[in-house]
Amino acid sequence: MEIDARIADELGVEDASGDQTTTVVLFVDNESGVRRFEAGLTAPKDVAVARVAAGDLDDTFEITAGGKGESLAEARAIDFVGKGSEPPVVLLGVRFSEPVDPSGVGFTARRLVDHEEGEVDGAAVQVAAAERTERL
Repeated sequence: MEIDARIADELGVEDASGDQTTTVVLFVDNESGVRRFEAGLTAPKDVAVARVAAGDLDDTFEITAGGKGESLAEARAIDFVGKGSEPPVVLLGVRFSEPVDPSGVGFTARRLVDHEEGEVDGAAVQVAAAERTERL
């Protein structure tokens, strides 16, 4: 998934090699976007989180559990200005200590509320390899 330059810079996104990548994003593809969330990513066995970056809702982004050196990163945020109203909405990005297969990265979605104050279907949540939209 292509991500904006700000998130790519925070994560230090590199090109994926084969099916492996060091950087992934957790995103939601929901028609009404995301107004608030509590969600996270879990690393595959024996891999640690190296960096965490805020996604589209960066103004109120807060890491609530895990983070650098841990096996997971959980966060929350609220959209007060409409940044998360257009899908897809990136919730957070994680760079791992070593390359991983994105399909082996677990995720939690404890709370997902869209801009119509409805619950977002968990099927709309996905993990993808992060790619730059611009080269360094």
